[in-house]
Amino acid sequence: NNLSIFGRDINTGMPRNAVIYGKDITSSLFPLFNAVADAIKVILERTPPSMTGNVLRNGIYLTGGCSKINGCVEYLQNELRVAINVTENPLTCTCSGARILANSIKAKNNRRKNNE
Repeated sequence: NNLSIFGRDINTGMPRNAVIYGKDITSSLFPLFNAVADAIKVILERTPPSMTGNVLRNGIYLTGGCSKINGCVEYLQNELRVAINVTENPLTCTCSGARILANSIKAKNNRRKNNE
């Protein structure tokens, strides 16, 4: 994907348009992708062997805005040699999960208070 942008040329001060190519943006994001891959590697190295099989069978579920960037999933799959799955709603699923967990904890605490 390409994007046409308009602005002022800082050298001439004149209005100018330019095209930004998607491949240029993606290649500039490789350091970000690499940092994500390194963080995942650290987590996998600390993962108990009993859980490693699950990761190999089911892959890794990627959430957040990074998962929506063209080239990110492919980069991580190549770097980690593990299937990368993007969640259904990557921008909101972490918040939704945190809300469910918070409600569950609240309900558990309320039951505990009622039983006392």
